[in-house]
Amino acid sequence: MITDAMKEQARKLALQYGLDPDTHPFRWIQVRGQDEPVLYADRTVVDQLLNIHNLSVDILDQGFERFDSGLVIAWAKARVSDTQRSRVSLGAVRAPSHSAHALANALMRAETKAIRRAVIRFLAIPALDESELDTMETSPAEEPKNADTAPEEDRQTLIQKVQELAQVLRQTKGDLAVRSAIWSAVPRKASSPDDYSLDELRRIYTALETIATDTSA
Repeated sequence: MITDAMKEQARKLALQYGLDPDTHPFRWIQVRGQDEPVLYADRTVVDQLLNIHNLSVDILDQGFERFDSGLVIAWAKARVSDTQRSRVSLGAVRAPSHSAHALANALMRAETKAIRRAVIRFLAIPALDESELDTMETSPAEEPKNADTAPEEDRQTLIQKVQELAQVLRQTKGDLAVRSAIWSAVPRKASSPDDYSLDELRRIYTALETIATDTSA
């Protein structure tokens, strides 16, 4: 359950690092197996932090690891530095198949993850990066019910719209394009649409609408 104190903590953290708290750059999410929600930085935070704090990022190394189980891991190392300090972090993601396209996509995701983790740790921000949620079983943290809480019928309507649009796009753009759009909007695992928060559903629908109107594919 998200408390008012947690919301205030996220707001103060945003102000501390020069971010606009009204855009909710830090959010709470429930990790299965943990009693309390965890704080994470959304996918827009790192780009803002790089500009605000005048940081540079270098990719030191990247590649693939293959295991006997058939598992393929794409990994990358990123270094963030200013004039005196530096911090190196590793980003790793599982490749969904051995196809060249899937491996290339996994490598790019690993690079992004390494960069984000390096920036978060360089600035000693007490939060996970959103890209780290893909290795955790998560569900949206519950907030106290208030007047802003959307009615259940509105939520179900949005779920239906997402499912219908995704079905159409799978036929016209392909399943990989749909999966990539959903992942770019909400980079975490979910067993069903009901596992997404209302905000996450809106982000997914916007991402699907974007590829629906993209005539280059």
